[in-house]
Amino acid sequence: FLGISGVGTAGEEGLLGLAFHPDYETNGAFYVYLTNGATGNNEVRRYFRDTADAADATSGQVILTLLHPGQTNHNGGWIGFGPDGLLYIGTGDGGGGNDPNNNAQNLNSFQGKILRIQPGVTANSTYSIPMDNPFVGVPGLDEIWAYGIRNPWRCSFDRGTGDLWIGDVGQSAFEEINRIPAGTSGQNFGWRAIEGFADNPSVADQHPVAAVPPVIDIGRTLAASITGGYVYRGQGITGLQGTYFYADYIRNVNNNGRVFSLKFEDGAVREANDVTALLDPSPSGTTPSIRSISSFGEDAYGELYVFDRGEGELFKIVPTGAPDLWRTANFTPAELANPALSGFNADFDGDQKTNLFEYVAGTNPKAPSLPHLVEAVEDFEGLPHLTLTFNKADVTGVTIVGEGSADLASSDPWSAVNAVVVTSSPNEIKIRSASPIPASGRYFLRFRLTLD
Repeated sequence: FLGISGVGTAGEEGLLGLAFHPDYETNGAFYVYLTNGATGNNEVRRYFRDTADAADATSGQVILTLLHPGQTNHNGGWIGFGPDGLLYIGTGDGGGGNDPNNNAQNLNSFQGKILRIQPGVTANSTYSIPMDNPFVGVPGLDEIWAYGIRNPWRCSFDRGTGDLWIGDVGQSAFEEINRIPAGTSGQNFGWRAIEGFADNPSVADQHPVAAVPPVIDIGRTLAASITGGYVYRGQGITGLQGTYFYADYIRNVNNNGRVFSLKFEDGAVREANDVTALLDPSPSGTTPSIRSISSFGEDAYGELYVFDRGEGELFKIVPTGAPDLWRTANFTPAELANPALSGFNADFDGDQKTNLFEYVAGTNPKAPSLPHLVEAVEDFEGLPHLTLTFNKADVTGVTIVGEGSADLASSDPWSAVNAVVVTSSPNEIKIRSASPIPASGRYFLRFRLTLD
């Protein structure tokens, strides 16, 4: 898609952030945060799309330079568009132990901050300042949205609330997760005087007035380099909505990257957990394969992904638990190792019911029974109609709805209006196509099962 030369790679430098403009489909603009290898400074650059699958490498323009003299660490690097359509930028404190220049508290420095700008989307434009930024018209750089941050490594907006979550890498005692509630700004998170909830013993700074404490801090026995994540707002995993996932890059467990979760409700942390074992993608008894978690991702549906820098892999968080326990209880280790036998799309006993169907229905996947579905063409009022019968005597805990379609190519083909219920009893439900089978066409019937 895009190759960029001249990017610095010393220490923690690199190509550190990427964000597509909310109107990318129209304007083709996107932005990167990188270290300039020639100067050591960090830059936010804008590029434009060339074709659907490639950027115009010659379109790059620096819209913001962040001076970073003398050190190669604490570059920050996250950039992302907020619900307001503005670009937010997470910058590190400039590097060196304990922020030697106290940049994070200096409102005349870009370092150790969350910035907020309105980037230009035309050639040669840079950016403008949103007039509701907290330091517009008062002492301090107009671009600053929040400050007192050491090295924000991966931030995200909660698509459900608009809150901004920040993973801030600690010095030597605590990692921390910070949060900026939607509609607020100007927070001072306290670094360098404060690390986590505690005063930093390495400096003699006064505790900043009105410093905002983190949502949670994590001691060095559990984490040593935090990676911020996302609040789960997907629909694929029941019960996880509103759960914030984050990770640690260094403190591995049995060679596995450590992953944590929490819920933040009514101003307090609920259900803070180490979920490393639950997210282990490896088969039981093998070496876990997620080792260096450098970032998380979120797709258009709110489902979450985990990036493993050590192995160069991408993982998706998917539902497990009860279905997997059911498979373990019903199949031998050898069968579990063969998806053709134990996979949910397989039919182990050959009774025309997939293992997934057997799981939902609560039936034995190794005991063949009568086919649940019987299809036929039957005469009704002198015309042929398609019928489908569902033998449901051994099915419990589900709601069954018959649906039909005469056109599977439409955007929403299935409807109960297209299926007429012929019989419905505790043991059987039979449906018929609402219209005769066309002489030169087809008709489709199905049953949709949902768990009660």
